[in-house]
Amino acid sequence: MSFSASSGSRDAGAAGTHGSGSPAPGWDVAIDVGGTFVDIAVRGAHGLRAAKYPRAPGSPAQSVLGALDALAAEGLAPASVRRILHGTTIATNLLLERRAAPVGMIVTRGFGDVPTLGRQSRRDLYRPAIAVQTPVDIAPEVLRCEVAGRLDARGEIGERLDRGEIEAAARRLEDAGVRSVAVCLLFSHLDGSQERQVREWLRAASPGLAVSLSCEVDPRPREYERWQSTVLDAYVKPGVGGYLAELGEGLAARGYPPVLLMRSLGGVAPADTCLAVPASLAMSGPAAAALGVAGMLDAQSAAGVAVSVDIGGTTADLSLLRQAGVDTTTELSVGELSLRMHSLAVRSVPVGGGSLVRIDAAGGIVVGPESAGADPGPAAYGRGGERPTLTDCLVVLGIAPARLAGGIDMDAAAAARAVSRELAGPLGVCVREAAQAALQVANAMLAESIKQVAIDGGLDPRAVTLVAAGGGGGLHVAQAAALAGIRRVVVPALPGVAAAVGLLQSPLVRVAEHALDVALDDAGLAAAHAAARTLAFAPLMAEDYPLERPVWFLDVGYEGQAFTLALPVDWAVDSVASLRERFDAIHCRVRGQVFAARQRVRGLRLVHAQHPGPAGPGLVAPPSTPGLPRTGAGTQEWDRQALAAGQCGSGPARILAADTTIWVPAGWEWCVADGGALILSAPQPASREGAGKLGAARRSLETAPAAAERIGVDTPAGLDVLRLRLEGIADRMQQALVRSAVSSVAREGMDCAAALFLPDGRIIAQARSLPLLLGSMIPAMAGVLRAFPAAGMAEGEAYLLNDPWSGGTHLPDIVMVRPILHGGAVAAFAASILHHQDVGGSAPGSVPPDAADIHQEGLRIPPVRWRTAGGIVPDVAAILAANSRTPDNLLGDLDAQWAAISLGAREMSALLHELPEDTFPAAAQALIERAERMTRAALAVLPDGEFSHADALDTLDTGEPARLCVTIRKQGEAMALDFAGTSPQVRAPVNAPPAAMLSAAFFFMRTLAPDAPNNHGCLSAMSLHLPPGSLVDPRLPAAVNARTATVKLACNALLAAWAKADPARAVAPNAGVAVVLSVGGKDAAGRPFFFTEIIAGGAGAHPGGAGVSGVSTDVGNARNLPAEMLEAQAPIRVMAHARRRGSGGAGRHPGGDGVVRRYLLLEGEAMVSYRGERHEGCAAGAAGGGAGLSSRAWLQAPDGSRRCIASKARFAWVAGECLVIETAGGGGWGHTQDTFVETSVLTGSCS
Repeated sequence: MSFSASSGSRDAGAAGTHGSGSPAPGWDVAIDVGGTFVDIAVRGAHGLRAAKYPRAPGSPAQSVLGALDALAAEGLAPASVRRILHGTTIATNLLLERRAAPVGMIVTRGFGDVPTLGRQSRRDLYRPAIAVQTPVDIAPEVLRCEVAGRLDARGEIGERLDRGEIEAAARRLEDAGVRSVAVCLLFSHLDGSQERQVREWLRAASPGLAVSLSCEVDPRPREYERWQSTVLDAYVKPGVGGYLAELGEGLAARGYPPVLLMRSLGGVAPADTCLAVPASLAMSGPAAAALGVAGMLDAQSAAGVAVSVDIGGTTADLSLLRQAGVDTTTELSVGELSLRMHSLAVRSVPVGGGSLVRIDAAGGIVVGPESAGADPGPAAYGRGGERPTLTDCLVVLGIAPARLAGGIDMDAAAAARAVSRELAGPLGVCVREAAQAALQVANAMLAESIKQVAIDGGLDPRAVTLVAAGGGGGLHVAQAAALAGIRRVVVPALPGVAAAVGLLQSPLVRVAEHALDVALDDAGLAAAHAAARTLAFAPLMAEDYPLERPVWFLDVGYEGQAFTLALPVDWAVDSVASLRERFDAIHCRVRGQVFAARQRVRGLRLVHAQHPGPAGPGLVAPPSTPGLPRTGAGTQEWDRQALAAGQCGSGPARILAADTTIWVPAGWEWCVADGGALILSAPQPASREGAGKLGAARRSLETAPAAAERIGVDTPAGLDVLRLRLEGIADRMQQALVRSAVSSVAREGMDCAAALFLPDGRIIAQARSLPLLLGSMIPAMAGVLRAFPAAGMAEGEAYLLNDPWSGGTHLPDIVMVRPILHGGAVAAFAASILHHQDVGGSAPGSVPPDAADIHQEGLRIPPVRWRTAGGIVPDVAAILAANSRTPDNLLGDLDAQWAAISLGAREMSALLHELPEDTFPAAAQALIERAERMTRAALAVLPDGEFSHADALDTLDTGEPARLCVTIRKQGEAMALDFAGTSPQVRAPVNAPPAAMLSAAFFFMRTLAPDAPNNHGCLSAMSLHLPPGSLVDPRLPAAVNARTATVKLACNALLAAWAKADPARAVAPNAGVAVVLSVGGKDAAGRPFFFTEIIAGGAGAHPGGAGVSGVSTDVGNARNLPAEMLEAQAPIRVMAHARRRGSGGAGRHPGGDGVVRRYLLLEGEAMVSYRGERHEGCAAGAAGGGAGLSSRAWLQAPDGSRRCIASKARFAWVAGECLVIETAGGGGWGHTQDTFVETSVLTGSCS
């Protein structure tokens, strides 16, 4: 790069060329640090220049300083630099590598185990050996200090702080070598004064401690999410502080101004502001890249809403770009860590140039998430890499250039050898065909993520423009766009240095937040406006950022919803009516419908942006003389810098630039826009006049929905692509279901699920949700089809059922099914199931633990038509509402189910249109057969034989036996599960209908073949025998509401029986309990309240390690109810949520501990339905390990006296009494004499 007065360039080459001359004043220098290069963009009076410099050895700060030194050597004097702008990966790398010192915590008494227990759900549903789900090694239990002091749900002081406790905690943590502390107190999002007081006392006692406050890091409810973000902020604070100190000293020594850093939210801020909450830098680089892409799109190239695809070596980062800017989110993922923080919405997909490609057990192609990295890198790099990567596949196909940016020459022979050995050989195809198949799978992964980003933004994916960024974006975007149905792709002028360009145009941004909970009415809006007056920022660096643009947002949701939407508000213009109307429109766009419920304002946010003045000249315009192609065998090569505005061509073509390579597939056309952007356009449909003629790219391309590239399901990658598409649809249905749900058991507990079915009722794809519900939908689908044959169904209809003798499980779980018609016939079904708060019966919550028959449990719904093309059937809605104690919740959650299956129907219809005519049935059958092959292959290598186990439920009040027996008969590739010997059905609610038992069988089979596609094929190798009239196949009028206890017992019995086949690898039994607590009552003013909570126990230990504490196991995966959400809806104080220490079985690897929950009823009275288990029995150990402790529960009166609670009980609860629940622990593994002394900070268990 040269900085003479006459220079101007749009190059992004390797190291910049040396130059001399008088530097122009007022340069802005943007620096983005990658793994191999430092990207620089410089803007001054003579335009914008960009270049890449090799990273200098040494610390990360030295990489930045080294690049600046190189700039200075080329003529850029430090004194002429106005601003230094920096996108950094320092916080990201600290979180990914997790090598920093652990942090301490100051936490509300009774809640020190919240970081260990998390939300009790697990990521991998079908692995019996459950892995640790929370990052407890970052803040080990031994470094958590519980203290007095807490607020109530109104933000008022419920207990005062004790300074002596805080000072003692400071000394303890300092003595342990802690450098950083997270202060996490309940309800601090409502009022942060207690946390700020703790910080003041900590600093007085230990001045060297860095302190992070949860009220500043994430001032929103739900303690686990807020506290985890705060712990992660404290974790990176020392490392970020050291980096910024070294960088600041180096800049000052060279005469540069102080640095401004890009934050995740998409604006820059001074270093001291960033250091206050350093976790805000977690998405610094991707945020800058998204802004850079958005800034490089002009009106001609943007053409409305766009999705940027920034592909690097390991991942692809996707963002939604609107005319108003980049979409934002409050949920971030960095590796396996989650932060709740305002950020530009960046979705990462494990598809990059270094992504490794392999073949699974059934011959399927798997791309990522493993990566070859930069060293050794792909085989084509010639650095010793032997496993094939996406880059190797691109080299084999002739898509990648012979030499990459940065001077890396591609070894095509090495790439071909890797693809031949690892892919082509196992697939039985040629090298080229194998590489093409791998590329199709990778592009399908990108396409599904692109669609998810668009759908999350309330858009039809086919209506967006796709924008390439990063070094690899141009190689994939056209083919990914074709799979997503997108016909327009844009490659900006400098995609490879987009982050550096984005820094130059970023505003200076500061954010302030305030928690609210008011109705969206005149009084509520006035309260929000009054709170807004307390949030303000004084202008900062006004000379460089003179344009102030404060923007206010209200976080609004319908009554009962957990997930709010950001609603911009103009205090001078907006009224309650306009805000309501606009919120309804946003909700309809994002979540598919408008609800009748009232809106509430949950929070207020000020985003104070100061924009820089008018930018100087942009990129140098393209040359006026068209460039000429290079020679190539069937594929033209073009030098991008030589392409003139308006110049066009067609594919196949490779367009080479200094910072990237763009691949134009056959049939596609390209054209250079006036501003230098390259616009690619898909082939026009054959039926359109002039389709395929050169010059179509010159026309203004349509942004209306267009047909996607047809999927060739008979190709090696075709089934993999179809599976990704189907599973993506199911997952998006699940997401819509949770985000639209009203009742806490669904929106907080996630007690709901979604799936897709074939016309004959076989399941073809499932969301990642609760196995208990996923498996049980199969009989429900069959029940609907028995009552309403598919041939008589019409578009727009939906059907309901919850009747256990029509395919349901228990009455609160209502299944809704929508047919998807194609060509005038039903081609598929979209289905959802959700646990409703109340469907009548003798007890609130419809789960009476003393029920003797089904009629005491609520309203039975046989298969009925719920909707027609004209809408809801009013008579059915009236019957349902009249039988529920919470009719608004019931109808609201049914609306959520309709929204989810309607989304599934829309996407499935689009998919069916994309497939070649009449190929879906055969392709779906092939997917099911693949799952069957994988399951049978997994069974074939397991030992044959007959293996039995028996267990029993806790003693019933009726005195009837409740014994469960199972025998597994394994022979070759088949397995029979026989429950002969199980007790007859009982006059208690623990009977499990066949639909529920199928869930246990489905779960067990999936544990044996966890990598198989999650469809009906997993059941093909299994036969299930349930004795009629027994506990596991009851007859009318058996009570069934507590069927989960029997289903979980069956899961443990199956795993215990199978452990006898392979004792060395056996997993110890889980606690076998999921306490269901349903409470309904009235406060002192007579206002009703209801809630349902599911409380997990401990997981069994295994040969690889200890059991996990307080985690939902086997068929369960429901989340717990945060104390801050519970106390906000009921007059209850949660006194403790803790690990029940020592409840896991002893052994070489101890079992996971159960959970302790303590609830104090503050006022009024309530009726409680308690459905527990393992009050008598316990989880046995394995391989010589000890058993876990049993569950127990009691009511404690104000005088300290206790009243024990049986495992199934209904009782009254009065103000002043404390309800205590202690769940069972998991079994231990291995003999205790083999134990070495250890304390596991990963599981919270000791041995």
